[in-house]
Amino acid sequence: MGITKKIKEFILDCLFPPLCLSCHKNIKNQSNYLCNNCFSEINFYDGMLCPKCGQRSIDEKLSCYCLEGYILAPACRFEIPIIPLLYSLKYLKLQKVHIFLSALIIFYFQKINFSPKNYIITYIPSHKSKQRERGFNQSELIAKTIGEKFSLEVVSILTKNKNNQPQAKIKDPQKRIQNAKDSFSIKKDINIENKNIIIIDDVSTTGATLKEATHLLKTFGAKKIIAVVVANAKR
Repeated sequence: MGITKKIKEFILDCLFPPLCLSCHKNIKNQSNYLCNNCFSEINFYDGMLCPKCGQRSIDEKLSCYCLEGYILAPACRFEIPIIPLLYSLKYLKLQKVHIFLSALIIFYFQKINFSPKNYIITYIPSHKSKQRERGFNQSELIAKTIGEKFSLEVVSILTKNKNNQPQAKIKDPQKRIQNAKDSFSIKKDINIENKNIIIIDDVSTTGATLKEATHLLKTFGAKKIIAVVVANAKR
């Protein structure tokens, strides 16, 4: 790092000291985003789950009979301090937060001893108008970071058809299902037959968006699907 850049960062740190995005206390390095105390409060999952009943997956397989068509792999619970991190990324447009969130997923993979080597990676797309407004798709950023870490191909498989209301603003689970219905289509010239797919999203709440997307992937021949999310809001 050049001397000029170091001086600039020193001045900025003096004028605007880096703060924990959760408790707002001073931290030494803004790239950490959380203080040690807040980081220690993150609740990581220790396995994969059925997205409907929450039963634990064993060896990437489900023994329940919910037939949702995919396995949910949530890194953390959707609570403080994860909530302010996701909010800062999506609504305050602190784009680099995605690197920290990706690191949480990578740590989770290590924790549950999961290797994604036999999968291709995709993500939940944004509608083009929403992506234009925000400037990026947070799920795509996370997917690309995960793909780079494991040297895996990241494929843009889905297109968002509707600029529908954000799921987070809809409280009724049935209305979420209706809101997500027919949201996606498969891009032309994409062949996913017999492919194992990891699909990345930021949060799973009722699972309506993921269910709609994974059902379409299954319809076009996907073999095994794991939905990897930063956080799971379903209890």
